[in-house]
Amino acid sequence: MARKKKSDIAIDETIAEMKDETTENEPPHEKKHSSWAAFTLPVIIVLIIIGRLVFGYETFKSELSLLFSVIRFLVWGFAIFFVLSPFIGWFKKRVFKGLKHGANVLAMLIVYLVFFGILAAIFVWLVPMILSNMVQISQEIPDWVEAISGLLTRFYEWVATLNVPGLTDWVTNTELGITDKLANSFGEISVHILTISLSIVRGVMDFIIGIVISIYMLIEREGLTRRIRKLTYTVLDKEKADYAAELSTFSGKIFRNFIYGKLVDSAIIGVVSYFALLIMGAPVPLLLAVIMGITNMVPTIGPVIGAIPCIIITLILSPTAALWVLIYTVIIQLFDGWVLGPHILGESVGLKPFYILAAVLVGGGLFGIVGAFLATPTLAVVQHILQGYTAKKLNAKKLTVK
Repeated sequence: MARKKKSDIAIDETIAEMKDETTENEPPHEKKHSSWAAFTLPVIIVLIIIGRLVFGYETFKSELSLLFSVIRFLVWGFAIFFVLSPFIGWFKKRVFKGLKHGANVLAMLIVYLVFFGILAAIFVWLVPMILSNMVQISQEIPDWVEAISGLLTRFYEWVATLNVPGLTDWVTNTELGITDKLANSFGEISVHILTISLSIVRGVMDFIIGIVISIYMLIEREGLTRRIRKLTYTVLDKEKADYAAELSTFSGKIFRNFIYGKLVDSAIIGVVSYFALLIMGAPVPLLLAVIMGITNMVPTIGPVIGAIPCIIITLILSPTAALWVLIYTVIIQLFDGWVLGPHILGESVGLKPFYILAAVLVGGGLFGIVGAFLATPTLAVVQHILQGYTAKKLNAKKLTVK
């Protein structure tokens, strides 16, 4: 009797598994490619880009915003699941591999204990200090406005003594205009602070619900994975299904490496900035460092976004330290942009610094901060697809291009 090929054996085992969902035997190619969830994110991004090009931008943007407002807690749940899943898998395979039952529960328990411990440290230690710094800033704003108004008044009085025809009237009108703008600006700032506070509260609630959803997703991870694989091999032929599974695994690795890389990069920038600002004698160094670290999560344009509030806060609290903070901000962001960031991200996603910069600019121009953040790993996946397609076509033509 002829011996079956490995691919035929794999198909037979897949069919047998579809008959019995409780079986633990999986085909070799299914064991190798199990990161089904990671494949959905690049697909969603591609669909968004297509929608952006086909439909009107404003209409598409409003519909997308409405959709996100409805499913935002699901997005949080998937994000937490996506980040924590590898750690749970590691504990399950390395630490509890000898257990026949309960390995998944124990792995989840350890990972979530660490996760909740980090969250507790942030809310118990970091958040109160940041709130204290924000209260300090709000107390200093009236004095800062009064000082600026005094300087402007003395300047206008000096100009009035020059007795230049028409200049006095121009200065008076300018003074009134600037005063009105300052009053309106600080009124708008108060509204923005209230809006941001409500958004933070809503975001925290969505995050809490997302944690609960992520727990359910992780509990049902193997069952969901099995069903997605079955559906994939049912809809597609074996060759295309194998490619989808391979691309899923690669995409998951790229996106996870990018997220972990940016977390490490931003954590380094935040810690270094805190001690540097502390040595410099800058006001509220913790708040400034947190702003620098969080905004640094967005490649290239994030540091610019973070530098603006840092300079404004320093000007309000200590104008003499603003110049030093500005110089430090430029130096640390140049170091991160040219050395640290490209080195970490270049290794994590396999892209050269130039391609990372180009991806961020294009993604940010099309979809704002979210597009800038996701552009780099998306380009890495696209590059992988194009490389595979090119290699396949060149092999078919029996060509070698250097």
